[in-house]
Amino acid sequence: LDAGADFQTCGDQLQIHKNTVKYRIKKISETLGYNVTRFSESYECYVACMIYRLISL
Repeated sequence: LDAGADFQTCGDQLQIHKNTVKYRIKKISETLGYNVTRFSESYECYVACMIYRLISL
């Protein structure tokens, strides 16, 4: 979320290779059953992550 869907930026922030980010996103998408890289398909996941961040502060 913080990287704006950019694999390279996400990898830099997490200090991992961008291909590792792609692999993990692919596994998340397979587990959830929809493509989390498409905002139209991942809106519920996005909202859930934002709510989790708010209650975890």
